Amino acid sequence: MLKASFANRDGTLWAGQYVPVVLRVFVEDHALVVPAPAVLTGQQGTYVYVVDSGGAVQQRPVRLERTAGSVAVIAAGVVDGDVVVTDGQSRLTPGVKVTTNTSDSTPPKGTAARHR
Repeated sequence: MLKASFANRDGTLWAGQYVPVVLRVFVEDHALVVPAPAVLTGQQGTYVYVVDSGGAVQQRPVRLERTAGSVAVIAAGVVDGDVVVTDGQSRLTPGVKVTTNTSDSTPPKGTAARHR
């Protein structure tokens, strides 16, 4: 819950009126993020499947910093530009060849990227 006091000179708001707000606690510049569904938990900890240059997947352990909405902030394990699998991981084993569902002009939706 958020409570605030501020001037209402124009009388736009009524006493007791509820308004939607977004509270930004902090901004982490250059955080490495992947789609949250890409991060899986197994017996050895958290991991993602990364597609290598030959189109084969490799299981890579990651250190998850936190999940925020639809993205997961990664502390270690993937680098900017790695293509991660976001769907169908239950049918994968390391070394399996996969194809990405993307056009040539856009990066795959499961690409690790640095965001602000």
